[in-house]
Amino acid sequence: MKLLYTLTGLSLCLLIFTPKLQACSCAYVETFCTDTIHTHLIIYGKKVRRENGGMRVEVLQTLHGNVDGQSLFVRDGDGADCGMFTNDFGNGKEFIFALSPDWRESQGQSGNMISNCGIKVLEVESGMV
Repeated sequence: MKLLYTLTGLSLCLLIFTPKLQACSCAYVETFCTDTIHTHLIIYGKKVRRENGGMRVEVLQTLHGNVDGQSLFVRDGDGADCGMFTNDFGNGKEFIFALSPDWRESQGQSGNMISNCGIKVLEVESGMV
């Protein structure tokens, strides 16, 4: 009986936690350092504020692609989706972002993601990258 409870508990844990434990695939890693990045959007921007599920970025300059408006939403990743968490970006800090399209909506907004595969973010400080 004890074995049955143990197996049932393990099965439930696998069902609950498996989506978060899936490894993201970083095949064909592109980076600012070694390769040309082939993302749909590269911007020079400033983090304005934390938003529920991500961050709001003011677009200072579009380096590649098209941007609708002067700001855009960058969604938090959860690790399994190869997306980077956005909590560590400081408000008012400037970055060059290579963004990937968001495949789901977060809090009713579609947006972009920053891949955690390779180097997809460069910090800009006093005009220096």
